[in-house]
Amino acid sequence: MKNDPIAFFDSGVGGLTVLKEFMKEFPNENVIFVGDEIHMPYGEKTNDQIIDYTYKISKFLQTKNVKLIVIACNTATAAALPYLEEHFDIPFLGVIEAGSQEAVKVSKNKKIGIIATNSTVKSNSYKDNIKSIEAEIDVHQFAKPNLVSLVENGDYKSTKSKKMVANNLIDVNQTDIDTLVLGCTHFPIIENIIKQELSPNIKVIDPGVELVRKIELFLKRNDLKNETSEMPIYKFYTTSHNSNFKQIGSKWLNIDLDEIYLSEDDLNL
Repeated sequence: MKNDPIAFFDSGVGGLTVLKEFMKEFPNENVIFVGDEIHMPYGEKTNDQIIDYTYKISKFLQTKNVKLIVIACNTATAAALPYLEEHFDIPFLGVIEAGSQEAVKVSKNKKIGIIATNSTVKSNSYKDNIKSIEAEIDVHQFAKPNLVSLVENGDYKSTKSKKMVANNLIDVNQTDIDTLVLGCTHFPIIENIIKQELSPNIKVIDPGVELVRKIELFLKRNDLKNETSEMPIYKFYTTSHNSNFKQIGSKWLNIDLDEIYLSEDDLNL
């Protein structure tokens, strides 16, 4: 089982931010990544829809004999993690718990902000997680679906795009938070732009970085770390012929990314 792949999935390219951190820390691990581009953005879907999408993806990954499934998507973690854990024997890890713990540790004034999709905000998953750690913390949540579309379109370095990011952070800067959680895995791709537009006293938390630490603990506790010296195998799947996935993924991961198209037939196993 040590040589079995670890699977990551997201609604699109955002989960690649988690994968990038993982690849730096675990250069020997084999990886399968699924980007559900055809149903992107998850943040505008119902919980039942998200559960349906992620169940089908998990069934597909089950056929690949993966040793762990990482839900590299905040919205999917909030909507589907408990359901998937109940219906599969494969272990799952999600991003929300990891990000919440780090935010609580970092915040000095106990006022934390979350920027995320509409669905993640409505779920109150971050708020509930944070308050379960420290009840008196004041949590401010902001739905920023426009930023997800900005990243997926791949045009996030133009002057127009930077202005859009600035406009989306006006209400965040008007609060007295000292910590901001990037509650969508798409957002670390534009983290530098976000930091430029934030008040300088606000610390930014990328839950994906913390999630990789959770993966490390899981592999150590279960003696599943791949310790071979062979070159790892990376396989990328997408549910849409969206050329942005390959373009953004190749640039972000700094590898030649060849994706395999998954049809509805592939996912209705």
